[in-house]
Amino acid sequence: MGMDRNTVIGFVLIGILLIGMFYFNSQSNQTYLKEKKRVEDSIAATKPKEDPLSARQDSMKADSMRKAKVQVPTNFKAPPSAEEQLTVVENDVLKITFTNKGAQPRIVELKQFKRFDGKPL
Repeated sequence: MGMDRNTVIGFVLIGILLIGMFYFNSQSNQTYLKEKKRVEDSIAATKPKEDPLSARQDSMKADSMRKAKVQVPTNFKAPPSAEEQLTVVENDVLKITFTNKGAQPRIVELKQFKRFDGKPL
């Protein structure tokens, strides 16, 4: 079982392609890492420098704010009445009864139609 000349040439070409692919991928990866480092450096250069004196003053201000007493107002009004009140809105066709609990419609009636048992619809 011998390999003919075309098979050997095919394997050699595949090997060359693989080696070339690994080489170019490593080159582009190195270029990507250099570019990434340059971008990170430029981003770091635009960030404002932290002034230690102002940071200490800010922490002292926050400390004094924590120590300050919080005054809670004591003149709360009594809650509104808990009674349910109904408001009716109607026209020639429709009658809607709203409740004050979330302004939800409580009853909706169609004036021109009745149920099968004669009650309002």
